[in-house]
Amino acid sequence: MKDRDDLYVMHYYWKDEDGELWSDFDDPTANNRLDFIAYRQVKGYLSPEQIKELIDLSGHTLRSFSDYTNLGLSTLSQLTNNLRVQTPQQENLLKMLRDYFDIHKKLPDLHKPDEMKK
Repeated sequence: MKDRDDLYVMHYYWKDEDGELWSDFDDPTANNRLDFIAYRQVKGYLSPEQIKELIDLSGHTLRSFSDYTNLGLSTLSQLTNNLRVQTPQQENLLKMLRDYFDIHKKLPDLHKPDEMKK
């Protein structure tokens, strides 16, 4: 969230008797996920649910969508589980695919870089 200085998110901690702040042991990434949600909203990025919906509507599995887009399976999994925020380039790709799908009801044929040399 380095490119935003106007983003404020309430984080949740508990304080022990020594005054030390602790995050929730059962859900240690809760504050990060709140940050990711807020960041996506101010940037106008697709939410994890919207990314999942695109994958589902396109008929792809997470793995096949990963292969199709050339996004790493781990990256795509983290995006759809709100464990990371997409880069601007990934966001542009996902929005382009969503917009194309909304119009044509299918995804475009993409070519891998090695196929373009032929």
